Amino acid sequence: MNLDKTTKIEEEIVHLPVKELDDRIANSKTETDKKFWLTLKNRGLQYQQLKVINQKDFIR
Repeated sequence: MNLDKTTKIEEEIVHLPVKELDDRIANSKTETDKKFWLTLKNRGLQYQQLKVINQKDFIR
């Protein structure tokens, strides 16, 4: 991962496979790890949702 800028972090999070994140959440050994992976999953979903909302053909 190249995390030198905030936009790069956003791009990397969006491209994380949801299945892999689900597996990491399920296999987390500590509550902190579980929250970390869950946060990444939620941020990725938020970024995707924002991308859809910002499309010109999205009906508000």
